[in-house]
Amino acid sequence: MATRIRSIVSGKKARTSNGEHDLDLIHLTDRIIIMGWPAAGFEGMYRNQRKDVVKYLNVRASQSTGAGEERELSFHPEVPDVPGALDAKLQYILKYHTSRRMKPGTTARGVSISSQQRFLQYFARTLSDRDPRPPPGSPIRLIKLEYIQINGPGMSGIAKSILGGKQIAVQLRRYKDSIATKLRDWEVALKSTPTEVRAAEPDFNDDDWDDQVDMLVRSADLVEHVEGSKGPEDVTSRKLYPAATYYPPSTTDKPPLDDDSAKAEAQRDGGILLDADREVQFRYVNPPFL
Repeated sequence: MATRIRSIVSGKKARTSNGEHDLDLIHLTDRIIIMGWPAAGFEGMYRNQRKDVVKYLNVRASQSTGAGEERELSFHPEVPDVPGALDAKLQYILKYHTSRRMKPGTTARGVSISSQQRFLQYFARTLSDRDPRPPPGSPIRLIKLEYIQINGPGMSGIAKSILGGKQIAVQLRRYKDSIATKLRDWEVALKSTPTEVRAAEPDFNDDDWDDQVDMLVRSADLVEHVEGSKGPEDVTSRKLYPAATYYPPSTTDKPPLDDDSAKAEAQRDGGILLDADREVQFRYVNPPFL
């Protein structure tokens, strides 16, 4: 039953199914694996079970390195050398990814989410010295988020039942400053340090990044204003307005503001102030659980 549920959740994505293993997982190359999130508990009912992924990787390790007490799996990019600009190479990689990640015959794209496509385009621009961001250490460029407009009636079905109510809300989240700074410093070092010098340096150490701890902080809330009894089924466009600002745009190193202070901050600013050169994540939530 659980296997059937996982197959339905996978949709048009290709799976590794060989009698012993049935996982939302494919090999992009001999050394690069793409898979769904390895979950535990209830999430394991519809995602890859973590224990199954570990079993699969252990089998792969023994096949690749031979049985032994010490085994190491190392995955490195192996992308064919495509002549031309990085933009052309990116399009080739996206098509190749789709051909491996999706089931044969499907017209769906492997990278189908618009924000993910834009991120890859930004990364290609950065690598080709077309980075639109100012150099590290430059003054912060601020933008003000005054509202979010959502077109359509909003959530329905199971999502509506789970999140409940007529009102919807959004949390704004962003990476902790320590992570964002480390990534940018490493990026600058890669672009400025000669290859022969980089080769002699130790590998990028990410041991202090604990993937069991959230690397994102909740920086602000926006909540829909619902008047009277009007609900999602009665509207085609909905607006969410700032309700609280927990962190200033400049830093996440200090503790977040308490709820009352965060609400006063959003009201004082007339919106949510954001660093124009930093990423932000939008997360739907149910207002009672903000």
